[in-house]
Amino acid sequence: MKQETRQMQGVAQARGFLLKEIQNPPSISRVARAAGMSHPLLNRCFKRVFGCSVFEFLRKDRLEIILLFQSRFKK
Repeated sequence: MKQETRQMQGVAQARGFLLKEIQNPPSISRVARAAGMSHPLLNRCFKRVFGCSVFEFLRKDRLEIILLFQSRFKK
């Protein structure tokens, strides 16, 4: 399997792992291990795919969830 394909699979695994654990987000090192790559490599690949670092992605998703809850439960 090509290295780039493995990296993209790792990014997909990392994203899935982050979304599954969004209530209690793991460390970036733990996410990188789950994706089978180093922390710096994961951030580079993640930025290439999603346009942001792993931390920025997590922060953005958490903010979107908060805003969604606020809009649904607003009195």
